[in-house]
Amino acid sequence: MPQSLPSVEYLHKILRCEPDTGKLFWRERTPDMFSDVAPERRQSKCEQWNAKYANRPALYHLKDRHFVGRIDGTVHYAHRVLLAMYQNRWPTGKVRHLNKDTTDNRRKNLHEIPRPEIEVRQDEDGQGWTIGFKPRYTTRRPVLYTGR
Repeated sequence: MPQSLPSVEYLHKILRCEPDTGKLFWRERTPDMFSDVAPERRQSKCEQWNAKYANRPALYHLKDRHFVGRIDGTVHYAHRVLLAMYQNRWPTGKVRHLNKDTTDNRRKNLHEIPRPEIEVRQDEDGQGWTIGFKPRYTTRRPVLYTGR
């Protein structure tokens, strides 16, 4: 089951991005953003949250050489969130780091590869490969048994 993505407007409401550095920071929250808390506790919950997280780095944990973090309990890759915020739409294809440094999430380093280009293509040798990415596997050519 695919995860539901938060709207880009919501991302801009809760996160601040710096395109020149590729870093994300939590914005201050307001009491109305804590709808899952009883109304009489929203103000104190908001103050606690802001004291702990506001203006601090967001989505900065490393997983598989990419920055990740949770937004409303769901794990998201920072490069996908940043590209969504840069483009005002979620990327539909793969996101590639042009300089191959997966921790460099600056705007000029992120590039979306549309879905049709991600499909496996055959090169002249007949081995499968994916445009812009290393192959996940290599195909082996059959070995003919000569009887020796």
